[in-house]
Amino acid sequence: MKRIVISILICGVALLCNAQRVKVKNFELEPFIGATVATSDLPNYNNEIGPALGFEFRWNLKELPLDIGAQLYIGSAVYNGKNIGYNDDLSCRTFASTAFIDYNFKKGTKISPFIGLGLSANTYNIVEGDYDYSNSDDNNGIGICPRVGIVFLNHLRATLTGHFGSKIYNTVGFTIGYSFGAGKKISQNRY
Repeated sequence: MKRIVISILICGVALLCNAQRVKVKNFELEPFIGATVATSDLPNYNNEIGPALGFEFRWNLKELPLDIGAQLYIGSAVYNGKNIGYNDDLSCRTFASTAFIDYNFKKGTKISPFIGLGLSANTYNIVEGDYDYSNSDDNNGIGICPRVGIVFLNHLRATLTGHFGSKIYNTVGFTIGYSFGAGKKISQNRY
């Protein structure tokens, strides 16, 4: 609950700031790849780095420093049990369909930070190992996804995202993506 309140407060403060209004192209498509780290401390396991990948379609709102996105994401919370005497690794996969809203600072400039919040519909699955939660495998659920990042040269996007939904599947991930269709809108007025 604390994470949700903090995420909402951060987004609220960001919306009070004044952003530069530069006209940018309306739609973007961004494939991304990166790494995740599990946020849960499980007994008999050490947290490891796991994979993250997906793509996002974004609509840049006209005359506003906001964009709305729809994202498909797959990532894993990976745990290693072998280093501490437990003979099993654990990989907990999350497939998420997420709706995001982002606030862009200095939208359309060469370096443009952003902050956002998403709500996701998740499917959870343990793809390697066994875990003692009888209801944790093959479940569906709702998640919250706060994120912060920077867009470089209107196309290259570095993002730090939290995916919080079900305890053993919670991750924080860093991804790099390239936005196709992004950039400043070319003016039609030549004279």
